[in-house]
Amino acid sequence: MANSSVLKALTREQIEKAFKKTKEETNIPGIELELVTEKYYERVFEFAWNHFALREPLYTALCIERTDELKSIFMSNYKFNLSLIFIDKESKEIIALRTIRIACKDDVSDLDSIKSQSIRDLHAFDAYCDKLTDFFGHYGVTEAFFFHGLAVHEKYGRRGYGEKICRAAINMIRHFGIDPVYIKGETSSKYGHKVYSNIGFEELLEVRYDSYEIDGRKPIQNTGIHESQKMFGMIVNQNDGRD
Repeated sequence: MANSSVLKALTREQIEKAFKKTKEETNIPGIELELVTEKYYERVFEFAWNHFALREPLYTALCIERTDELKSIFMSNYKFNLSLIFIDKESKEIIALRTIRIACKDDVSDLDSIKSQSIRDLHAFDAYCDKLTDFFGHYGVTEAFFFHGLAVHEKYGRRGYGEKICRAAINMIRHFGIDPVYIKGETSSKYGHKVYSNIGFEELLEVRYDSYEIDGRKPIQNTGIHESQKMFGMIVNQNDGRD
């Protein structure tokens, strides 16, 4: 993976083939696993806004509003066609979302191009955490799958769906046949911290919200029980049964 992007070279056919295998292996009563493709983009954005953005500690602390700019950012993640959702077979509603994209060592966040100050603050904090973590240097790689946003519908909470959809995502990644492959993860809530730990991710960094300053101010406040963002990493091998 040193000289060219193996992950970005994955074709739609390869992704759908790996997903099909994963779907066959995912047996959860009453639940259907689906790949987020074009037909789901709008529905998934609505779900992500209502069940991720409105509850996520950083989004609420920074008072991030629903705008076209925010929607464009969310959509850019879905267009990798790697994200997964759980759908209730009876009601047909989305009950869980695991957003997945590809991250590269040379990715640069152009903060000046972001119109919203709150979104700019969010991206600045993420860039700060990324720099401290040095994920790519830690693992000696130039690209990875990025677990970017995890959401579970409130009425389906405490049933383990967050963990289960993450395990399904790891299985799909294994089926791509890239050995080894790396997953970068981040989460801003205590619930997310527990999910990553339970499925075997390595904790790389913890940044407390009350320790973060930018331009002489502390933009992240009033996060309730959620005190920090944690950064995680995982190495996935085809024959690795850790998940």
